[in-house]
Amino acid sequence: MSKGSSRFLLWWKRYARTALYAFSGMERDNVRMVASGLVYSLLVAVIPCITFLVAFLSAFGVLEPFMGMLAKIFEDMFGEETGFELMRYIRQFSSNAMSLGLIGLGSFIVSGIFLVDKIYISINQIFHIKPTSGTMRRFSTFLTFIIVFAFMIAAFLTVQSRATSFIAGLAVGRRAVGSIPRSVTAFIWLWLLLMFLYSIVPSARIRFGSSAMGATTGAIALFIASHIFQSLTHLMVSQSVIYGSMASLFITLLFLYICWYIVLYCAEMVYIYQFEPEKAVLFGHIHPPAMQISEALTIVLIIAYKHRKGEGATTVRELMKRLRVPSGVISSYLSDLANGGIILAVNPRKTAFVPYRPMDQVKVRDVIAIAYGSAGDETLGEEVAASFLGYGTAGFGDMTMNELLEKI
Repeated sequence: MSKGSSRFLLWWKRYARTALYAFSGMERDNVRMVASGLVYSLLVAVIPCITFLVAFLSAFGVLEPFMGMLAKIFEDMFGEETGFELMRYIRQFSSNAMSLGLIGLGSFIVSGIFLVDKIYISINQIFHIKPTSGTMRRFSTFLTFIIVFAFMIAAFLTVQSRATSFIAGLAVGRRAVGSIPRSVTAFIWLWLLLMFLYSIVPSARIRFGSSAMGATTGAIALFIASHIFQSLTHLMVSQSVIYGSMASLFITLLFLYICWYIVLYCAEMVYIYQFEPEKAVLFGHIHPPAMQISEALTIVLIIAYKHRKGEGATTVRELMKRLRVPSGVISSYLSDLANGGIILAVNPRKTAFVPYRPMDQVKVRDVIAIAYGSAGDETLGEEVAASFLGYGTAGFGDMTMNELLEKI
């Protein structure tokens, strides 16, 4: 077997293992409930968002191309009957919201930002990362993104309209355009959107290979799901006796849930592929005390070593790169070590740390006791745990963290 074939086979084995472990991570992170919440948030925000776009795009004279593009997307995803019903509901609700004037546009700002914030929090929960920006900063960032996104849609529709008018006069151009499948363009846009979601949204540096793997898997899965639903929609709507045309709404809700489930599942794959967490953690086993002690000692040594070299404070992101530990776990260690007087946060958000005192004044047994945790004496099990900790730390005597630093 050639070297290239061997690498290709190893990659596929890693991919299959990642996909398998992602299912266990889905249960741990309660993705089904998160996906349901995102469907609700999307439904609350979609009408105000479209209302804002209708008002915004009307000023640029590209409203009809936008509504036509939206109708075509719904028709391709849900079928002709369901797409027609959805567009009818959207036009009706948008017209009602436009009558509210500034109140309608104000509701867009609130609900749209809530939706984006919900997505931001959900993705970071899967990556076990705490948000690194404050509420007001996130608010301004989301608002800027939404406004820029509206300008991008207006520019895209304007360019598309002019390009269509130009190509329409060229017979060769019409044949060339007709030979390009619309699904390829849609796939590329969907892939870019997922790449943005997996690369930019998490409050951590995600490698291109990891996000590309998740985006490709998600785009393919979403396309398969949309084609399956498109095949079933006509039958489900035509056979609906109880709900009639309202069946299209129930189909849409189910489809949105499946879409969010796929998006979050692929985010779980990106997390596992990027950080390679331990199998025991993925399957819900408790983090063993030996690993807790090892990681806590390593964190203190990294912070102390960088500070000794005169390179300043150590950030959570730097620790994530070195340890392959999610920031949520690292933040827990850092909080315990800071409360124990071992390290000190140097910024208000507590994402950068330096030693609290010289390492020759910090005993190894003190760090172990903090990582191991304390137990009371209410039960026999707690008494045994406390005795185990006492006997174990006694073996280190007065060894300091400075002695460990000398061995680096």
